[in-house]
Amino acid sequence: SWADIQNANKSSANVAIIDQPPFRFRSMGFDEGRIFTGEVTNTPLDFKVVNDGSWQLEQLSHRLATDDSGRMVIGGTQTSTVDSASLTRWLDTYRRLPAKRFTNVETSEESHPVKVRYLAYGGKTYLYAVNDSPWPVDVQVEISSSANCRFVPLRSAGEVTDQSSVALAARVDGVGMQFQLQPFELIAGTLTDSQAAPTKVTTNAPSYISDQLQQMLTDIGTRLSSIKSPIGFNALQNPGFDLGTDGDTAAASLPSWEWTENAKVSVARDDSIQFAGTSSLRIESSGPVTWVRSETIRVPKTGRLSLQAMVRSEVAPGSQPPRLALEGVLNGKPYYRFAELKIPARTADVPEQRKWSPFMLHINDLPPGLSGLRVRFDLMGAGRVWVDDIRLFDLALTDVEQVQLARIIGLANYQLREGRVADCERTLRGYWPQYLYTLVPAPVTTAGVRANEPRIATAPKKEQPDPPPRNETGGMLDRVKGLLRF
Repeated sequence: SWADIQNANKSSANVAIIDQPPFRFRSMGFDEGRIFTGEVTNTPLDFKVVNDGSWQLEQLSHRLATDDSGRMVIGGTQTSTVDSASLTRWLDTYRRLPAKRFTNVETSEESHPVKVRYLAYGGKTYLYAVNDSPWPVDVQVEISSSANCRFVPLRSAGEVTDQSSVALAARVDGVGMQFQLQPFELIAGTLTDSQAAPTKVTTNAPSYISDQLQQMLTDIGTRLSSIKSPIGFNALQNPGFDLGTDGDTAAASLPSWEWTENAKVSVARDDSIQFAGTSSLRIESSGPVTWVRSETIRVPKTGRLSLQAMVRSEVAPGSQPPRLALEGVLNGKPYYRFAELKIPARTADVPEQRKWSPFMLHINDLPPGLSGLRVRFDLMGAGRVWVDDIRLFDLALTDVEQVQLARIIGLANYQLREGRVADCERTLRGYWPQYLYTLVPAPVTTAGVRANEPRIATAPKKEQPDPPPRNETGGMLDRVKGLLRF
């Protein structure tokens, strides 16, 4: 198995293990088809896909530039089928290098993404250069050697070329060679002078790269600042319970909401008590569990949803706390996440407005395929609560997440100041920077939330079991590919 191969190579020196993640998704149609068990399932599907080899090229170049790995193993539970001439050339060149430790050549800028190394072995001087960046880089290598030294590229046996070697420019103390490396490209060859030794490398990346990275850093930092006071997700109808009439039907009194119908339960709009607006929602029960839920709302594209509500409670001490919840349907099964509203005791002389407590349910992993999403309140037994001023946010980050993002942006800024443009670019392609850049719009005038920040309620709980483990199938050649130097 892939796990056995990983364990076998972990203790080996000079080996790079690259774990290729599968392409995974869930299909509601597949699960509802009851193919395996006769019941609706929750099955993750993993696929091998055909790609252009760009992911593999980047991973291989980065590991070689970082570690000078003498052996590389790419694998996973499902490896992609790759159709790429560039990747084929990269691998063929790599396999022709000796599986020995090479020596780094001194560079004028240690922060630049190109690594040049050499090795005196078997009466030859091997040299390779690898570009660990997504842009072309000009490279100049100074070599201490005889004046007639030439560079012989390592080519595959069947490759047709008009040149068997490359003449090098004469210098006072040896020779020099100049070339351009394409993104994530590897070139390698031998020097005809067995005593030759590269002494210095000078690299030059396009001048516009730093400007583009600085602009991206500025944009991401501005987006992060803009969501510190998050914009509301306007998907909920009648969020303050101010709409409604004193008509004969329940729907007319509280439009866009529905609730438990029971003789021991009372759900109504209360015009005498409110946190904001003209009314609030009063939920009262003499014993039975009572629920109130909204009409369905759209699922946010961000995969996150924060629900904030002002709550006032008259629940007996020791009783099970009321719940603030989201419900929906996932793969034909109920989806339910909640937080308990543990409201502190209040003395009788507390001012009216301070009898209200803000609470928030924060969910950052709404699953794909979720439908029928609703806001819900559950009174778990005897008692009475009031709810008002419900607000939804699809881009509200916790304090911990904001600190983490600020640190990532700070790291990228530091890398750019130090000239480590490849490291900066790699940091900015991480999950959080790309999340902000993709899903947070350019800042506009925004409405802030109230000054008194809500307390974070008890962490949301999952009411459904995790999906069953997947039965991995397929032969060894489908799951692992070893790349070796001789």
